[in-house]
Amino acid sequence: MSAPDVVNAWFYRQMATWATLFKKGDLAIEYWKRVRQLRPRDPSVVATLAHLQAGAGRRGEAMALVRESLEMNPAQPAVWFNLGFMQQQGGDHAAALASFERALALDDKLDRAYYGRALSLIKLGRLEEAVAPLKRNTQLQPMSPYGWYQLAHVYHRLGQDERAIKVIRKLAEFEPKWPSRPSARPGRGGREVAVLTQCAQRATNNEHRASNSSIHHPRRLSPRHQEARVHSSSLTGGDHAVNAEAS
Repeated sequence: MSAPDVVNAWFYRQMATWATLFKKGDLAIEYWKRVRQLRPRDPSVVATLAHLQAGAGRRGEAMALVRESLEMNPAQPAVWFNLGFMQQQGGDHAAALASFERALALDDKLDRAYYGRALSLIKLGRLEEAVAPLKRNTQLQPMSPYGWYQLAHVYHRLGQDERAIKVIRKLAEFEPKWPSRPSARPGRGGREVAVLTQCAQRATNNEHRASNSSIHHPRRLSPRHQEARVHSSSLTGGDHAVNAEAS
C-alpha cells in the first residue's frame, strides 16, 4: 500500500474501534468496510467485519465473510469457531461439528469450541461422545457453570444419575445461583430427580451465554493494541441460545 493508504487505513481502523466502543455498530461496520477497501486481502479485517455483521443480525453476510477470511488464512481457530457457531444457529450440526473440530485442531485449549462441539453432538443424539468435550470444557473453564450444567444433564439422560449428582455437587460449590445442594445420597429419589430436572432446565436455558460460547471476536477492539489476541475466556456477542435438548 502507498503511504497515504496506510495512514487512511490506520485512521479508519481507529474510528471503527471508537464507534464499536460507543456501541455504534452500523458506523463501525462502515469504517471497517473502508479499511477493507484499502486492505482487501487482510483476513483479520474480514473476520472483524464478519463479527460485527453477526452482531447486527446479518447472519448471511457474516457467514460469507467468515468463509472468505478462512479462504485467505485457514489457520484461524477463532474464525473456525465462529463458522461452527453460526452453522449451529442454523441447525446444521454436522457441519458445525466439523468446524469446531477444525478450531480445536488449531487450538486445543479453545474452551468454547469443546462446548460447542458437545452441543452439536447432543443435538445429533451422540450423548456418550458429548461427555469428553464437556469434561474438557469444565477443565479449561472450571468456574463457568454452563459446561457443568450440560455434563450433569447428559449423564442424567444416559441414566448415570450418580455421576450427574457428583457434577451437581461440584457445581453447588461455586455457583451462587444454585438454590441448594442435593441430598447426601445419590440415587433416583424425589430430591435428586428434582435437582436433575432443575439442572436440565438450566442447561437448556443457558447453553450459549457469553461467558461460555458465543461469537468470538478475532481481535480485541482496543485503540492501543488492535491485534491483541482475545483470551480464551473472553467473548463478545451476548446471549445466543441454541437448544441442545433432543428434538
